Amino acid sequence: MEPQHTGEETEQQRVFIEEQAKYWKAFVHDLFLGTLKRMVVSPFVFGITFLVVAYLIYKFSIKTQDVFALLKILEALLIFILYLLVGILSGLLHGANTTLLKKVEDLEQGVHLIVDPLMTMVIEKMPGGQKGISIEEFNVPPG
Repeated sequence: MEPQHTGEETEQQRVFIEEQAKYWKAFVHDLFLGTLKRMVVSPFVFGITFLVVAYLIYKFSIKTQDVFALLKILEALLIFILYLLVGILSGLLHGANTTLLKKVEDLEQGVHLIVDPLMTMVIEKMPGGQKGISIEEFNVPPG
């Protein structure tokens, strides 16, 4: 037998669901938009930075060698391509990780937004549990 809900309880549930929907919609939007922005900008910045490093290696190491010109060209081409690819891959990883690390705190907050009201309702319905307890009060050791 399903318990009867009053109009006020139904309205509270509707408001709760709407707030949750807004929060999670914003969370997913920010997650994907932030990741996309960082996945475009970071590889570019890292790629340019690694190309500068490759140029310095070329200027101070390869250019000064007394070997055939063809060998210098092959070495320079190899180092520039390799450093550019490593820079782009590093930028992609940095962009993804930065966004995910920033969103972990938001994810935890979102979970608390769901769990807090549910735990309060469960505790209120328990025999002897007439007062709702927040997660913060529940986690604090007595003393």
